[in-house]
Parts: sequence; structure tokens; C-alpha cells
Amino acid sequence: MRCAATLLLILTSIGCATHQPPYHATLAQLAARPMPKEGPNVLAQLLRKTNEQSIHLVRLRNSLPAHRHDFHDETVVVLRGTGKMQLGNKTVSIVPGSILHIPSGVPHSVTIDPGQEAAAVSIFVPPFQGEDRVFSPSPREIDEQNPFRKRSK
Repeated sequence: MRCAATLLLILTSIGCATHQPPYHATLAQLAARPMPKEGPNVLAQLLRKTNEQSIHLVRLRNSLPAHRHDFHDETVVVLRGTGKMQLGNKTVSIVPGSILHIPSGVPHSVTIDPGQEAAAVSIFVPPFQGEDRVFSPSPREIDEQNPFRKRSK
């Protein structure tokens, strides 16, 4: 509960630092925003941005492939949906209320349980500009790059 209160305080107060109008939303309001019936797998909406951080509402239909952010730390607060998140070499279950911190450089991916959509608040430090997303190679690509792999003739 303390983390949720801290997040709400951040959401309602950061506008003052950048001369933006105050922003107020409850976690329940953000979680209730449905995804459009058709469209991309991932929708990200910038909620607030300062010189120090950016706060996004991220909605996901199914999985998000492995990727990393080389210059950004990311904190994720799950609002809706259940599934698994791969954080480096560790797999964790995610449920509404889960809070995950992903240091820069750590590969991570998300798989949402079938029949669900997920929503989360994602906080990036420094502010995310949309360019620091490096997708990790798939296991097949890693295998193909392996110089010790037996090649078919």
C-alpha cells in the first residue's frame, strides 16, 4: 500500500517541477483503460515527463519479446493481468500489484496468461525517448551465431 501511495504522489506532484498542469489519476482508472479491439500488441501512453523521469501507461495484448535498455532504469507497477516476466536469468510471476525494478542493461520479457490483457505503469529514469530498446536475439539466432555449432552440409 505504501508503494501505491508513493506512486500516486509521484503521479500527482511531478507536474510542478516542469510547469505542467497537475496530473491526477487513480491506479484503478489507469487499469480500467481497455485496449482497442484491433491494433498493435503494445500501446504506450506518456503520462508525465520531467527532466529526471518519464511515466508511461503500457498496455499489452500477449507477449513482449526480450529486450534491454542500455541507458535507462525501469520500474514497472502491474495494474491488470497475470503472467510471467523474465528478468535476466530469473523468471517471476506477475499479478496486479507486482512492482518490478529493472536496472539498465538487464534483458527482460513478458508473457501474459492466455485470454488476458495487461496494463502497467512504467517509470523510466532518465526520461525515455523511445530509442533505447535493444531487442535480444532469439535462441535460434544465438544458436546460428555460435561458431561451435555443427553445420549441415
